Amino acid sequence: MDDNITFKTIKGLSFGILSTEDIKKISVLEITNIEILDSLGHAAAGGLYDLRLGPNDRDEICQTCGLGDMYCAGHSGHLSLPVKVYNPFFFQYLYQLLRGTCFSCHRLMAPPVALHLTLLQLQALDYGLVSTVHELQEIASEELSSSSAEAHVIISKLGKKFKEAVDEAKFKNQQPVKSVVECRREIIKSFIKTYMMGAKGKCNHCHVPKKKIVKYNMRLVYRDSAKPVTIESTSGVMAAEPVLPNEIVNKELMPEEARKELLLLWENDYVFLSHFFKTLGQKHSEGSCPIDMFFMDTILVPPSRFRRLNVMKGKKYADQQTLTFNEVLKDCILMRLVMKKIVNMELNASEEERVSKCQGKTLNEKYSYAYQQLQRHVTEIFDSDVNKDKNKTSKGIKQILEKKEGLFRMNMMGKRVNYAARSVISPDPYIMVDEIGIPLVFAKKLTFPEPVTYQNVENLRRAVMNGPNIHPGASVIEMEDGTKRRLPPDMPERRQALANMLLTPQNSTVKKIGGVKIVHRHIKNGDYVLLNRQPTLHRPSMMAHKARILPGEKTLRLHYSNCKSYNADFDGDEMNCHLPQSYLGQAECFGLAGVNHQYLVPKDGTPLGGLIQDHIIAGVLLTKRGRFFPKDQYHQLIFSAMAFFRKRIKLLPPAILKPQRLWSGKQNWKTKPSQEWSAGGAITGESMSESEVIIRHGELLCGVIDKAQVGPTPYSLIHMCFELYGGEVSNTILTALARLFTHYLQYYSGFSLGIEDIYVNAKANKKRRHILRTAKKKGLIATAKAIDVDNPEDPDPEELLTKYKDVHCCRDDFGLKMLDMEMKNVTGTLNNEINEVCIPKGLRKKFPYNNLQLMVESGAKGSTVNAMQISCLLGQIELEGRRMPLMLNGSTLPSFRSYDTSPQAGGFVGGRFLTGINPQEYFFHCMAGREGLIDTAVKTSRSGYLQRCLIKHLEGITVQYDHTVRDSDGTVIQFLYGEDGMDPLKMQLLKKNRLHLLGMNYKAAMSEKHVQILKQMVDVDLNKEKKKD
Repeated sequence: MDDNITFKTIKGLSFGILSTEDIKKISVLEITNIEILDSLGHAAAGGLYDLRLGPNDRDEICQTCGLGDMYCAGHSGHLSLPVKVYNPFFFQYLYQLLRGTCFSCHRLMAPPVALHLTLLQLQALDYGLVSTVHELQEIASEELSSSSAEAHVIISKLGKKFKEAVDEAKFKNQQPVKSVVECRREIIKSFIKTYMMGAKGKCNHCHVPKKKIVKYNMRLVYRDSAKPVTIESTSGVMAAEPVLPNEIVNKELMPEEARKELLLLWENDYVFLSHFFKTLGQKHSEGSCPIDMFFMDTILVPPSRFRRLNVMKGKKYADQQTLTFNEVLKDCILMRLVMKKIVNMELNASEEERVSKCQGKTLNEKYSYAYQQLQRHVTEIFDSDVNKDKNKTSKGIKQILEKKEGLFRMNMMGKRVNYAARSVISPDPYIMVDEIGIPLVFAKKLTFPEPVTYQNVENLRRAVMNGPNIHPGASVIEMEDGTKRRLPPDMPERRQALANMLLTPQNSTVKKIGGVKIVHRHIKNGDYVLLNRQPTLHRPSMMAHKARILPGEKTLRLHYSNCKSYNADFDGDEMNCHLPQSYLGQAECFGLAGVNHQYLVPKDGTPLGGLIQDHIIAGVLLTKRGRFFPKDQYHQLIFSAMAFFRKRIKLLPPAILKPQRLWSGKQNWKTKPSQEWSAGGAITGESMSESEVIIRHGELLCGVIDKAQVGPTPYSLIHMCFELYGGEVSNTILTALARLFTHYLQYYSGFSLGIEDIYVNAKANKKRRHILRTAKKKGLIATAKAIDVDNPEDPDPEELLTKYKDVHCCRDDFGLKMLDMEMKNVTGTLNNEINEVCIPKGLRKKFPYNNLQLMVESGAKGSTVNAMQISCLLGQIELEGRRMPLMLNGSTLPSFRSYDTSPQAGGFVGGRFLTGINPQEYFFHCMAGREGLIDTAVKTSRSGYLQRCLIKHLEGITVQYDHTVRDSDGTVIQFLYGEDGMDPLKMQLLKKNRLHLLGMNYKAAMSEKHVQILKQMVDVDLNKEKKKD
């Protein structure tokens, strides 16, 4: 080893600003040619696509490094500006700094105490002393509040306090954390607001009145305090304030003048500025000044590989960013010509013509215009939003990076990945709840790298011999040295040879060092895959499922129980499937992300998994009283539910022996592997009724099984099984029930909805029509009461019309609000009366024989409101919480008279879906439907953005091993999670009104089997030793 080699360790990384010298060192070329491509379509020399910046096509060679397009990383160039311009990124800070600067003594105008206090506070934060910052502020406030306070005394006390705090903190090695950064931001923000932007009057040092500086886009204009300002632009004169004749002072602060002022300020207050703006305190190259970061005279041009030529119909076109650079180059050339003209240098004819076309009558005006164009185009390179021209589609650096389409979110964070699949999802009630059906075409493409061992070598040999086209097969063999050999699909002899060499070392070196071959085999049954549906709004939107390969399928097959977790339906939804590429990833899927562990939602601990729709209906029909099966049907149902179970199943004796041996639907629950569990409340006066579910020792004693027991409902039967036995048992029960209900509905019952289920009998229809006939009279009385008409029971038509017009034409809509409230009371009463008459008494078929009511009452689908809208009426239609708005002529629709008092004119729909609604009612109904669609779309975007804002700030927060909740930088957010250390997923039965459920199931909760399993998993002796330590 060479002793002269110096080794260094990188301790940190910082961001800085490239100076002019740095840019010229990086650059390989100064761009001087405004021609981008020549007549043949080749890159012009000295232009923005010069081959010294890198190749533009795969056939070209870089003239700087000699490499092709595949390997050349690109080289930067630069543009030299004829004059300095403002740096767009720091223009706002430059403006604030100049606002707080005295142009007479060239110092900051803030009082000495404020400057010293802010400086000490910022220095204290370098040590992480947030408390010292507040203590210094208190000392300054107390001293300044006293009448005899002197500046040098306050400064001395502040310095003494700071020194004491720093001496104590020097040994603590404080690291900056989020609280320190936030405190620094607040100090700087307060100083800028008070002593820079809010500075008024005279300077605290030289007592000279300050100059007022205003900004307009990327221009700075200063004026005397007594005179107003106007800002000239190319389109005319814009006055910031009312302008008086002969008092206009319009002097623009050019970058050169601003730089001279800042140089003088830097000489006087460089200590304060270097702490106030951290970038100014960084090391700079020789010959440059820190304040040069506010200005630019050289622009770095990125390599041409990042500004690719666009090709359309055989023609090449420059990138939008390249065109902006070219505009800057044209501005530079024009400005140099104008400057030559000003100093009376000779120009040729083409140059003279170019100068003459520049806007402005005098040379000074032409110079001003050329400078403004240069500043605007330089700004567009960094931020194109400053350009108000909507026809331009150029993107600045800011636009290339920001938002969802930017490089960070679209390309760096949102990459496409390997070992993933995406397809439409389809329902499959016959697979396990924690399984996902994988089509065979996916199974041949998704591979898992499995190391070869003596235990699995035979299986892997068969996979290698099958090759990539036969499942289960393999696609690639990775050798010990990392090289990969793809298995040829049409060469079985070659695959056989490779299969025989799986345990043979590649060479003698590998044999000594060790290492094994890795076979990239096809995914097979039992492998865990991550399934994800977007938008991924919460943790259960991405869960791990066991793969089940399904030949002949083209879609991913998902169990109904997982629909709520993913918020998925089967109307064309697509989902993503990812195969973890290591056994560690597979283990994490099994132990952390598996469906068995995601039954409860982290938000509040409520269940997510459960049966839906048809299965709920089947559960009610199967378990209702009076449902019996002969022996063959009973055995067939049990087999359909438990065929996947590989343990002994105990069949039950029949419930009825004579005259025929029959088994009840409730007995299907008892025919399971024996478990000691119970559910249901205490037996009340309605004991043994079908409205209450009572299960004792696994046997359904009474009640029907509906959504409250097997759906995604808190404290349901499935939820209790999850709490007592875990997710594996609860999901096994869901799988068995789904198969049982599917088979029962498919072969023994069936379910349909007909017109008879929504039909209302003649008596109820007659009462309904009578109630609707009274609506017009009730609407007239309600209107008269609301607008204070005399004798509202029998109002005068003229008086009613006059007062209604006055209420409508009044600027204050209080009268209309009162009218809406009275009419809503009337329509609400009518609605309730009709609903009482029709449902459930007026239905031709009564519950439970009415299939629509069975769906609603069991929780399978729909609500009582849906049933009422079908059979009774739609009721009052509202728009933004109000009745239908009146037009200028006083009517809601041309179909109604002006100032019509009937409820129908205000949006009351007396029609129903059974018999149809008239055109006016349909129009009102569409108005409300449109409002609902708009609300849904608006709320979706707003809630999505709000959730992103919250998650991006909370994603780094974790619970540490000392039980504290900390941020990514170690900042303590909470000393105990939630202030009580309770996990919502583990405390659902620890509530006051739910503890009795544990008592009812104490045998399961205190099972000796569970205790033995825990003893095997936990080393009791080791725990005792740790406690002693």
